Amino acid sequence: LAARYRRHMVAEIVAEADVIARRLEGRRREAADQLAGRLSRMVAVERRDNHRVIDNSGDLAAAGAAFVSMLIDQTRPRN
Repeated sequence: LAARYRRHMVAEIVAEADVIARRLEGRRREAADQLAGRLSRMVAVERRDNHRVIDNSGDLAAAGAAFVSMLIDQTRPRN
């Protein structure tokens, strides 16, 4: 895949565990034990040069702006 799409990029949207827990609790879609199980399955991802991380722990507009900026940067012509 990387050979076919040389300019590919991985965008990982992350948030702090307590922020994720609070957001999921606020949705009220899962029981406490299901929520704990879901949070326990969070894993770290191996990051490479083509990997960008956007922190979504805070303001949604800031994370959205960071994502748009990343996309714009990725589509700029390379020398």
